[in-house]
Amino acid sequence: VVAEAEDAIGQQVETETTITIKDGGYPRAEIVNGDVKFSSSAVTIGQTLYFTLTVENYGTAPIRTFGPWSDTVYQQSQNSNTLGFFEQDGAWRVGIDCDSCIRDYPWRWGLGTPDTLTALVEDGETHYYLMPNRRAVITGGIVLTDVIEARNPQYFWAGLIHEAVGIAAVNNRVDPQQVTIERP
Repeated sequence: VVAEAEDAIGQQVETETTITIKDGGYPRAEIVNGDVKFSSSAVTIGQTLYFTLTVENYGTAPIRTFGPWSDTVYQQSQNSNTLGFFEQDGAWRVGIDCDSCIRDYPWRWGLGTPDTLTALVEDGETHYYLMPNRRAVITGGIVLTDVIEARNPQYFWAGLIHEAVGIAAVNNRVDPQQVTIERP
């Protein structure tokens, strides 16, 4: 790498160094077997719809992730932003979506928990990675508090989101299942 700099009065400086790219490669991950386990096909308002799925990093590059972490339970009206976990370009998270959601994948979870991931400190900040050839089991839930009768039952499904990059077709609308939301 060669860097050249020149200031306003014409002074110039040049430096050269060699860099090594470690753990490089194309990030590749998917929801294992396209399988999502939801806790029930019928949930009464005020109860929680839980899910479990597994993500595998089958590529050669570590993939960065962040919270909220596995086991987080959302209220239906919340999303990852309201919990303080705003989107981070390039990070990977699992999301749950449904027919009546007002935005794509409002409920999102990191790929595991800090104690099951590899932590690296970069620029004084800790980042978490799912390393190549590793799997993460993700669980979570949504307390369902509203029902739209015109969409009852409705489909719920999962997705593996590469934020601000995209969602591969194999990781979008994974394992849609009908869930009925019942009034008490």
